Amino acid sequence: VLNQNLQRIEIQHGDLGRALDALYEHQIGTGFVRDDLSKIERYSIAHPDDSNNVFLVQFNPGRAQRFGGRGRKSPPPGQAAEHDGCFLCPGNVLWQQDGAELGYDIELNERRYIAWMNPYPLAPAHAIIASPTHRPQAWASNGDTGDMLSLADLVADLLGLVGRSPGYVGFYNGVDAGASIPGHLHYHAFRRPSPDARFPIERVTEASAAPSEIFTEGYPVNFAYWHGSQAEVLPRAVAWLSAWSTRNEARVSDLTANIIAVSEEGSDEVGLYFVPRS
Repeated sequence: VLNQNLQRIEIQHGDLGRALDALYEHQIGTGFVRDDLSKIERYSIAHPDDSNNVFLVQFNPGRAQRFGGRGRKSPPPGQAAEHDGCFLCPGNVLWQQDGAELGYDIELNERRYIAWMNPYPLAPAHAIIASPTHRPQAWASNGDTGDMLSLADLVADLLGLVGRSPGYVGFYNGVDAGASIPGHLHYHAFRRPSPDARFPIERVTEASAAPSEIFTEGYPVNFAYWHGSQAEVLPRAVAWLSAWSTRNEARVSDLTANIIAVSEEGSDEVGLYFVPRS
C-alpha cells in the first residue's frame, strides 16, 4: 500500500523527490527516523569581500549516534542473517527493524532499486538508494563484470535519480572513498536544506558556463565537471570516463571516486562532478 501511495505521488507531480519527501515523513511517523533535523544548527558564513559568496555550515548532534546503529543486532530464532547482517539487504531489514523501516521500489534505467530512509540524516529526506540484491559497490574494471555495474551505468543511474528529483543532491562514494558498506551497491540522495546550501565543489564551478571542464585550481584535488541537459551530460561524461579508465589501465584495480549529481527546481539541467580517488 505504501509503495502504491508513493507511486501515485510521484506520478501526480512528475517528481520522484516528492515521493521521497513523503517516505521521509512516513518514516518519521513510524519512529524509524527519529531525527527530524529540528536540532540542527546552521550558520551562514560569507566571504569578507563578497557577501554573495556564502557557505552554509551545519552541526547536527544526532549524527554522532549513527555509530551505534539501529535495530536488532542478531536475528530472532528461526531466521538467519544474510551477508553478515548487511542492513541494506531487504531480508535483514525485516528482522533488524521489526517492520518499522519500509522502502520505495524504483527503477533507474530499467535497473531496480529500493529507496530506504537514512535514520541519521544529513539533510531533509536523506535516502539510501540501494540495489535490492547484494552486489558490490565497486564498479567493473574489465570485461568480466559479474554482479558489478560499469562506471558508465553508475553515472547513468545517478543522473537519472537527480533528473527525476529536482532540488535533490545525489552522490556515490566509491570503495575506500567514503563508502561505509562496500559490499552493497547504493547511492545517497537528499533535498537541499535551503537554496543557498552548496558544497564547496559547487561554489568552484558556479561561474563556469562551459559544458565540460577539468578543474585543477580552487579545490584541493582535481575533478571533472559537466553541466547541461541530462541527454548532453551523460555521453560527454561517459566518453571522458572511458578515456580516463584507459589512461589508468595499469592501475585500474586501485581506482575509485566520489561522484556527485545535482539538479535544481525549475530547471532541466543537471550537474555532474567526478572526483578521482586512489
